[in-house]
Order: sequence, then structure tokens, then C-alpha cells
Amino acid sequence: MDNTNEIGIKETDAAWLAGVFDMAGSIGIIFVTGRTGRKYVTKRFQYCPQMSFTITQNEVTRTKVSTIVEGEKIKAYWHITPRKGNIDPEMQLVVRNWRGVQKLCQLLLPYAVTKKQHFQTFLGFAEKYLKGRHVKILGREWDEANLMFRRKVDWSAVEEFIDMVETLRAMSTKRGKYNLKWTPEKIRQTFREVDGELFPSSFIGMNR
Repeated sequence: MDNTNEIGIKETDAAWLAGVFDMAGSIGIIFVTGRTGRKYVTKRFQYCPQMSFTITQNEVTRTKVSTIVEGEKIKAYWHITPRKGNIDPEMQLVVRNWRGVQKLCQLLLPYAVTKKQHFQTFLGFAEKYLKGRHVKILGREWDEANLMFRRKVDWSAVEEFIDMVETLRAMSTKRGKYNLKWTPEKIRQTFREVDGELFPSSFIGMNR
């Protein structure tokens, strides 16, 4: 008999996937910046988790990983990186959204061995700050004088966010050390740049 856990996935599948992640998985935070807007030029600052399984040669394993993840209705995609010579391209199944990574961490945590602390670190932050599809670091307040919203940074959340980023990096292999140029000071500086920025209500949801 194959039992299911509280979330609904088969225990054998969750344990197997946790084993694959222990061997070939990574988790970290991705940063994207830029400018957006037409009449209003606002700073686009996105920060999201990336959880990936690197499975290059075994097609059976790739298929099973995809089947389990998609069966849990978690959005994921395959990222293919060509390599020189006759070496097979690197293939990664990538989940890049807060809810999807949170759900996978919850599913795999009871069965993880070598990377259990990765899941615990991410979940400790997400369970405190994740509301809906976004983490509540960048909030907003209405500016009556300008009839627009003003960004408001929760600085205590920023420091906990930085702690999570640095902890995940310290535990990760070279492949999982995402966005190394995003040092703690660069992260703080970027939040300072958007703190207090005005933007119209039509931009809600575009610049988190």
C-alpha cells in the first residue's frame, strides 16, 4: 500500500524526489532590475526563488521528476544549456515562483537528508512573509498630495530576506550560488532606491 502525505502526494514519490534533489538540486534567490512604465518611469525590482533539478543524461528520471511536479500543479519549465564539444547539454527543471517553491519545500522536507536545512531556511522566511503570490517586503501607502501610491519598504523584512539569501548561498554548491553580484549591501541599496518611489495604481502587481 502506497500512503499519501497530508498534502496529497504519494510518500514514495515525495521520498524519491527528495533523494533526487539531495543529489542534483539547488535553491536560491534570483534578482531582476530594470525600468518600466511609459508616462511614469519606475524601477522594476523583482526577487524570486529558483529551485532546480539538474538531470542531464537520464531521460527516465527527467520524465518522472516532471510528472511528479506537474501532478502537484506546480509551474515549471526545462532550461537547456548547450555545452562545448560532444557533451550533452545541461538540462534543468526550474520552478521560479514563491508558491511553487514553497509547496515543493513542504513536500520534500520530511524526506530530505543532505539538503533539509535548505528547505527549512526557505520555509522559515516564506511562512512569515509570503502573502498571496508575493513576499511582503515592498508595501505601499496612498499619497494624497500626488494622488498616487508610494512604495514603503519593510526594513526588518529586508534584513531577514538578506539572511535567507546568504544562508542559502553558503549551503549551496557552485551551481546553486545564484546572482553572486547581489551582495547584502547591493540588495539594501536597491531597496533604498525604490523606497518612497511614487507610482500610479495601474502599476500595482507589475513592480514587486
